[in-house]
Amino acid sequence: MPTLVLVAVQAGPAFGGVLGGAAPSDVPWLRLAAALILCLLLALAGALILRKRLGAGASAPIKLKDLLASLGVVTPLAPPQRRLRLVETVRLSHNIDICVMQLDDRDILVAATAQGVVQLVPTAASEAANQ
Repeated sequence: MPTLVLVAVQAGPAFGGVLGGAAPSDVPWLRLAAALILCLLLALAGALILRKRLGAGASAPIKLKDLLASLGVVTPLAPPQRRLRLVETVRLSHNIDICVMQLDDRDILVAATAQGVVQLVPTAASEAANQ
């Protein structure tokens, strides 16, 4: 039969070990407070710039390009106007699209298929080249 033996030990405080066995690190409170103040000042400056830019109570959306220009940030030049633009596209079937394009001030009508593109209404320049 097992015998139960009680051992009397003097009670004392239990001290746990430090995680990782290293000494506790000191928190750099000054650096932490300085970083917090810097972030708060940046947020406040951004809010004031937006308020000044929008005006008091204005609900008009602000454009990023205008905001960057007000801050003095140089933005790249706008791209030049394109000479060729697609005006309209109509799908005749799953293989054929009819497209109206504009080159300068001339309208060009083309059919686009899987095999290629065909000009439907020839322009004066292409008629002169064929003759």
